Amino acid sequence: MSAMDRTDALLDQVVEVCPLPGTTQRVLALTSGDSASIPEVARVISTDPALAAAVLSVANSAAYGMGHVDRLEMAVMRIGLRELHNLAAAMALFAAFRTKAEHSLQLHEMCVASGSIAHRIAKETGLAQPGTAFVCGLLAEIGAMACLVFDGKDYVELWRTAGGSIDARADLERTRYGASSFAIGRRFLERNTLPENICHAVGGDLTQNPAELEPLAKITVIGRHAPLFVRKHARDAAALRAALDTLAERVALDTVDGARLAAICATARAGDTPV
Repeated sequence: MSAMDRTDALLDQVVEVCPLPGTTQRVLALTSGDSASIPEVARVISTDPALAAAVLSVANSAAYGMGHVDRLEMAVMRIGLRELHNLAAAMALFAAFRTKAEHSLQLHEMCVASGSIAHRIAKETGLAQPGTAFVCGLLAEIGAMACLVFDGKDYVELWRTAGGSIDARADLERTRYGASSFAIGRRFLERNTLPENICHAVGGDLTQNPAELEPLAKITVIGRHAPLFVRKHARDAAALRAALDTLAERVALDTVDGARLAAICATARAGDTPV
């Protein structure tokens, strides 16, 4: 069986266990084409209180900064149908994978931090759209979440064996699944019809030639790694800057070095991002 076939077989089982909510599927279907109407999309969103609250929160976040709105139609208009498609998909996929195993690895917290950092880098550098960067950061470990659904405690043990090294973890994943969790995440997002730039960004990793990675992918890779470095070097600012310097060099992200990344990580908060 090829690596692609193995990945598809894994994802088939994941989808059976964690299907997307019906409301999200309808929103994605509506916003996939060019003929969707804002009132229709708002009406569908209104049937899911959690999704409606999230959409209003995003529309009123600092990222959009255009005054308060309290009507879903205005919120949908402000965000835009294309961005709403990506955001609705990200929030639904993210929420679908909340499991006890996921909690043990603190993936939810890590991904929110990744999204916050990616959003801040994009906002400060202008290298990517901040809202899209946040979505990519939020989904940076969606492949790992899929592996957890598929493999449970065995995948938790794989993480522990990797000892906090993303490179080591990816090697173990390739041995066990035929692909890294980043490649699995990319394939999962493609199957859920997310845009290619988001799929490419989430599928990026440090084994790739930096020239092959678009700025959005480089930002996503940094967003994925940085929270782990912050956790590991919480009491050693010099070690954190050195680790972030090496990370910035490996992805060759223009205008960003370890000192700037350390400042971004220090100021990035979930409240600063469109969530």
